[in-house]
Amino acid sequence: MEAAAEPEERGAKKAKLGLRKKAVAPEKRVTLGGYKLRGGTVPWRYARQAAGGAAAGAAAGGPRPIELMLIEGINTPGQWSFPGGSLDPGEEVSLCAARETEEESGSVGVVGCFLGMFQERPQP
Repeated sequence: MEAAAEPEERGAKKAKLGLRKKAVAPEKRVTLGGYKLRGGTVPWRYARQAAGGAAAGAAAGGPRPIELMLIEGINTPGQWSFPGGSLDPGEEVSLCAARETEEESGSVGVVGCFLGMFQERPQP
C-alpha cells in the first residue's frame, strides 16, 4: 500500500491536474446540529464471468465474487475512497448518493439499500 501524500504534495497534484474544490455558499450547506450532511455509496457488482462461463474464483455452487469501485478523490489525491458528497438543500440522501456517484465516476446504477450513518466532528 502506498503512503499518503503530504498536504503540500496533494495541493501540487491537484493544481497540476487543474482540479479544485467547488465553492459552496454557507446558505447552500445542509446541516443538522452543526454537522454537514453527506451521502455516499459503496458501488459494487457481481464479477463478470470468464470465457469458460464461471465467474473468476467462484466455486461451483459457492458465493459469487463481487467487485467494488473506488475513486481517487479530488480532496485526497493518491488515496482511494467510495464516491460521496454533500447534500443539496431539499435533496434526499439516496438521490445525493446516486448523483455524487455519477458525478465522480460517470457510473449510473440503482441504490439498493441504506447501510447506515455516521457522524464526523464539524470543522472549526
